[in-house]
Amino acid sequence: MSRAKTGPRWTDASPVREHVHAMLALGSECAAIERAAGVPLMTAWRLDRHDSVSILTTNARKLLAMPVALYVDERPTTRPYRIELTRKAKHGTRRGYDLGCGCLPCRAAAKRYHAGRVGLSARTYVPTEPVRAHIESLIASGMKPSHIAKAAGVDYCTVYNARHGKHPSMQRAKAEALFAVTPQAVPDPWMYVPAGPTRAVINDLHKRGFSYAWVERSCGLTRVPRPDQRYVRRWVADKVADLSAFVGESGPVSSHTMVGCDRERLRDLLGTDMKSVAEVHGVNVRTLLRASKDGRISIDLLDAIATDHGLHVVELVMA
Repeated sequence: MSRAKTGPRWTDASPVREHVHAMLALGSECAAIERAAGVPLMTAWRLDRHDSVSILTTNARKLLAMPVALYVDERPTTRPYRIELTRKAKHGTRRGYDLGCGCLPCRAAAKRYHAGRVGLSARTYVPTEPVRAHIESLIASGMKPSHIAKAAGVDYCTVYNARHGKHPSMQRAKAEALFAVTPQAVPDPWMYVPAGPTRAVINDLHKRGFSYAWVERSCGLTRVPRPDQRYVRRWVADKVADLSAFVGESGPVSSHTMVGCDRERLRDLLGTDMKSVAEVHGVNVRTLLRASKDGRISIDLLDAIATDHGLHVVELVMA
């Protein structure tokens, strides 16, 4: 508390303090009182904190002339006007308001906190519906949700919740990251396409007598797509489509089915020592000589030769 000042310019602050306390009890704020009365800043605040023993006569007249009901808080409150706080809390903080103090500084701090939270929510959260539509368009173009999450740098749960509408809003930063993802973010051969058409082609080949193992060897697959698999890589779908176009409407492929191939490329694969190649595959040397001359060879033997050189029979036949 400051020392009392004497002189014609100064007067006792007690009646002015009571008047200011009455205004504050009705919901006014120190800054509003000071602006309305035209007194210097911190004048009403020092009176509220009991820091002022004396006050300038001109400022006292201005404050006493102000109506008590300068601002009435419409929200009902049962809080006491001011309580004694512990060392861990101070007046003018949200902590003081949470402990039950109803003085103006504590209430103003609580107002600032909640106003900041509302503004933060408006700045950092956006509706989920546009993000969900964007994710569905990416999935329709061949991307999987896990790849969308990886390309955007967010976790999978964010993509899942946005796609299924788990929350009406989401963080703006994550939404912008998802909007930045395009189908070109993933290499085209490694994009996913619906597995239904590919599985239908494989089933059609199987009904006509082509085994799944032969389809796997011909296309270079570890295994054919499962019946419950929803997506396949684009290059897998292309390989299966090329195999179906190569087979055409023909029947089952047996070890004796003859197919045409590039003679020059077949000669490069057989090399000069055809005898050793014939011994490895259990065929006659004349079979290999005739194949390199006529450009026709059994598909089973061609598949074995292609496998030895790290190739697929479809690539060799269609070359």
